Amino acid sequence: MISTCDSINWIDGITYTSSNNSATYTLQTAAGCDSIITLNLTINSTISSSENITACNSYSWNGNTYNQSGTYYDSSLTAAGCDSISTLNLTIDSVIITSQNISACNSYSWNGVTYNQSGTYYDSSLTASGCESISTLNLTIDSVITTSQNISTCNSYSWNGYTYNQSGTYYDSSLAANGCDSISTLNLTIDSVIITSQNINACNSYSWNGNTYNQSGTYYDSSLTASGCDSISTLNLTIDSVIITSQNISVCNSYSWNGVTYSQSGTYLDSSLTAGGCDSVSTLILTINSSSTNNVSISACNSYSWNGVTYNQSGTYYDSLLNTFGCDSVTILSLTINQSTNNNIPISACNSYSWNGVTYTQSGIYVDSSTSSLGCDSIVTLNLTINNTYSNIDTVNSCNSYSWNGNTYTQSGIYYDSLSSLSGCDSVNILSLIISGNIFTVDTVAACQSYIWNGNQYDSSGVYIDTVLSSVTCDSIQTLYLTINDDVTSPITLELLLDDYCLETFWSVKDSQDSVWYSGQNYNCNPSGGGAQANTTITEIMFLDPNDCYTFELNDYYGDGLGASFWNGTDGNWIIKDLNNIVIGQGQGDFGFIVEYSFLVGQSVVTSVIENQFSNAGIAVYPNPFNESTTVKIQNIDGPHIIEVFDISGRIVKSLTTNSSEFTLENISSSGGVYWLVVKNQSSLKPVKLIIE
Repeated sequence: MISTCDSINWIDGITYTSSNNSATYTLQTAAGCDSIITLNLTINSTISSSENITACNSYSWNGNTYNQSGTYYDSSLTAAGCDSISTLNLTIDSVIITSQNISACNSYSWNGVTYNQSGTYYDSSLTASGCESISTLNLTIDSVITTSQNISTCNSYSWNGYTYNQSGTYYDSSLAANGCDSISTLNLTIDSVIITSQNINACNSYSWNGNTYNQSGTYYDSSLTASGCDSISTLNLTIDSVIITSQNISVCNSYSWNGVTYSQSGTYLDSSLTAGGCDSVSTLILTINSSSTNNVSISACNSYSWNGVTYNQSGTYYDSLLNTFGCDSVTILSLTINQSTNNNIPISACNSYSWNGVTYTQSGIYVDSSTSSLGCDSIVTLNLTINNTYSNIDTVNSCNSYSWNGNTYTQSGIYYDSLSSLSGCDSVNILSLIISGNIFTVDTVAACQSYIWNGNQYDSSGVYIDTVLSSVTCDSIQTLYLTINDDVTSPITLELLLDDYCLETFWSVKDSQDSVWYSGQNYNCNPSGGGAQANTTITEIMFLDPNDCYTFELNDYYGDGLGASFWNGTDGNWIIKDLNNIVIGQGQGDFGFIVEYSFLVGQSVVTSVIENQFSNAGIAVYPNPFNESTTVKIQNIDGPHIIEVFDISGRIVKSLTTNSSEFTLENISSSGGVYWLVVKNQSSLKPVKLIIE
């Protein structure tokens, strides 16, 4: 089966452009037989699609945005694997913006709206393609021009091609430059030649048309009127003389002269007619001196003295004098008398009281003065009573619980209770309470033969309980886990498994006289944990004399015993066994700083064992015990022999090398005690205990 796109050229040399399942082709096999091949062909066509789109400004198609008109292509694969070619014929229409400038008379109609004022107007609509079309109108409204002029002229006047010889109002209209009507109005006045004559009687002189005449006579003058016409004037003049008088007056307030009363200084004129008909001019030079009035407003405290008089009440008071001009001078006093104030304030307070910025802690009378808003003294007296707050402290030790002021307390603490005293101040009671519970203690003891505890002697191992009263009268319940080790056989074996921090560990075995027989310390461990001896077992065989009580004491410098697991390490343990492998005591993990274990050595087989070992292994020491020197004999083993002598703390006090099988050992120590002799290079020989007296 063959599936392809558009066409295929098959083995028969034919190009097929459509599906076919009938074409065949015959081949010959290697054996010479026919092999017929039938064509099963499916032709899938390439898909072509096209769309015409008109959009405004931009258009998004197959993930792309186009903002210009054009033909765009996109291709993809169909489900059959053939090309699918899409064609976009895109027309981008922009927003259409138009603008027009219009000048009109009075009003203008645009897009259905009438405008009668100049301005910029906008209108929008949709184009045939659905895009916006924005129109702008820049409008200028011109009004009808109306003009008017007033003309005065002589005899006649020509205007806009017409001559008028009578006064009147005339009109004419034309088109202005903007195409609007221009209406002109003429207010016309036609003036004729004017001839006037006047008779004048004047005093002293007369001024007429720019000339001054001081003699009687007939005078002529001609001029142009406002309209430019001639005006001829005749003056018939009679000149009379004027009488002039003057007086200076100074008075108070006002003065009456020729029937008129004057209240202000100044120069005043009055005229009358003489018998000849001329002015008689009188001049008054007047000085008005006013009576003075002075208003004084005074605010005073308690009283006020003014012009020799003391006033102690508010009111309005007057006084008058003569001023330098001889006129009255009146002074008005508006007086306000403000009284000083005295106030008493009784106050009761607790502990302290703050007043006017000062804190008072004692009762008493306190005075403070200030200036009132009126400027007078304000004296305030404080009668102060200070009542103190009382405090009472109770210290109580109680068992389990305690009841106080209606409350029961089961925990130690500081408790408060407050009441009001008769004076209204707090009375504070304080309870310092210690709640002690029943005390439980556990002691683990290993002793020799017997043990005395709380006044009682115990001779056997067991668990013992005793109840006593503590210092706060509460029950103290004590438990004793007692082990009596009264007959163990030496030698004693210590097996000590060190933890990760063995540098902290040290131990000793002491007798009843507190003499140290054996000890161990300074193990090879790092301060931070680990090391050569970390988590290793130390085995110590201890040869102890019989009939004495010995104490094994295990210590830890840090205080966590052998509990390295707290620090993510491995805990250690210890066990003590006697000759018969009986466990005398044991422990593990965290024991704090110290653990002690006592036991009584009833018998010791050390001497007999050593003697047997000597006969078999070849060591003899005599005398032993000794004072200054002893003889050491090594039997059946040839030298050289490396000899070391240890004290009971493990410290080497003497060392020597010898090829002799018998030698003298001396100058070991200046003090007596127990020591051990070891032949270091002969592992078959057991250590020998030396006793120096």
